[in-house]
This record gives sequence, structure tokens and C-alpha cells, in this order.
Amino acid sequence: MDLLTITTREGVYAQHEMLLRMLSGKFGPLSEETVQRIRQILTPEQTLELADAVLSFTTLTDLNAWLDAKPPIPPDESYLWDGTYDDDDAPPPAPAQ
Repeated sequence: MDLLTITTREGVYAQHEMLLRMLSGKFGPLSEETVQRIRQILTPEQTLELADAVLSFTTLTDLNAWLDAKPPIPPDESYLWDGTYDDDDAPPPAPAQ
């Protein structure tokens, strides 16, 4: 895996975490199902669309309706990243000091 892919996965993970903070702040604690749906099914573009849409949501029903309207992404295109690296996609070494 190249550095661009790692950075993209890390960036999407950070987007998801920020979005989850926004939603929790607005609606209180989210169910584990809702958290997983956001982490697993949203592409980077959908994550940004949801960040805009959150401003108009008044209930969790609005959020669930929005999520239900989005097609699932194929497993091989999943943007879920657990914050760990496999042996073959370890981050590059730190630059020499």
C-alpha cells in the first residue's frame, strides 16, 4: 500500500470521528449500530455530504433516513480503517534526524 492510500484511509477515519463527535453533540450518545454504519458505509464524498446535512437534521430519524438512502459500498472498497497497519502496509520509516 502506498503512502497516498494510507493517508487517505487515515483522513477518512479522522473525518468519520469528527462527524461522530458532531452527531453525538447534537443528539447525545449514538447507538453502536449507527456508529458502525457511519464508519463502514460512507465514502469520503458521502462523509462530507453528511457533515453538511447534519446542520439541517432535527432528529436521529433524519440521520437514519439519510443513511438509508445511501447505497452500500462494496467490501473491497471499504473505507473503514481501524488505526492499525498490516505488515505489508506499514507506514514509511521516520526521516533521519
